[in-house]
Amino acid sequence: MSNWEKYSLMQFINESANYKNIYIFGRSYCGEYLIRGFQANGVKLTAVLDNNNSVVGGNILQVPIISPIEMETGADTYVVVSNQDPFNQKAIKEQLISLGLKENQIVQYYQLMPEDMNKTDIPSRSKLAQDAMEFQFGLKAKDSGKKYKVGYTQGVFDMFHVGHLALINHAAEQCEKLIVGVNSDSLVQEYKNKTPVINEFNRAEIIRNLKAVDDCIIVETLNKLDVLKQIQFDAIFIGDDWKGNQRWKQTEIDLAEYDVDVVYLPHTPDVSSTVLREEEPNRVTGE
Repeated sequence: MSNWEKYSLMQFINESANYKNIYIFGRSYCGEYLIRGFQANGVKLTAVLDNNNSVVGGNILQVPIISPIEMETGADTYVVVSNQDPFNQKAIKEQLISLGLKENQIVQYYQLMPEDMNKTDIPSRSKLAQDAMEFQFGLKAKDSGKKYKVGYTQGVFDMFHVGHLALINHAAEQCEKLIVGVNSDSLVQEYKNKTPVINEFNRAEIIRNLKAVDDCIIVETLNKLDVLKQIQFDAIFIGDDWKGNQRWKQTEIDLAEYDVDVVYLPHTPDVSSTVLREEEPNRVTGE
């Protein structure tokens, strides 16, 4: 039995029902994903564990962050370790055992990597997407006839306009759940050599509140394989003005190895954030 099969997403929910104190170890996107999943399935988390004292006392998704030494260590404690690095997972497990937990009280979340998709004992990409959706959103996909289970699209989404809205709505029409990645300010500065008009947090908040969007994350990379390490999507959506672009040709090849489709959607002509930025100085301001 593979690590993935042994510690499937929904199994965490079933096992945790036997415990009173339930903790997530780690604050990465992987940890946040698990927190959302437990919350969506009606499970109350006791706290998030973190060895970084600078974040202890804060919270993530309204779950308090505490030091491991503060956790309850009785027989009714259950900890899910979300750190993706196998070496760190081993060290964390040893730390938890030293604090009084038994091995059967600790489960290590296995974040599926793209390279694992070639292994025959790993479920299919569509099955992984289905499991991830059921876990994070607390429900099973309805048989709506949509081609994809979990879709993903990514962009700057600066000065949000009708072209952005059309892309997101068209993507949502083809998948059960849509996750949108918003490029961080530093990433935009790196590859466009300019700073967005609207900062990353406000851009993400706008996207997150769209009816068609199920989840939104801020991303630090243009490499879609890196994103695939975090999100189990089975299709990625992009405007057809990028079709034929060398980077996207390579992306098609890379993602095809993991049974992920690149879907080109109609581009809305004559509208872009760049055009809006250029027109802004000529617009009427004030009353």
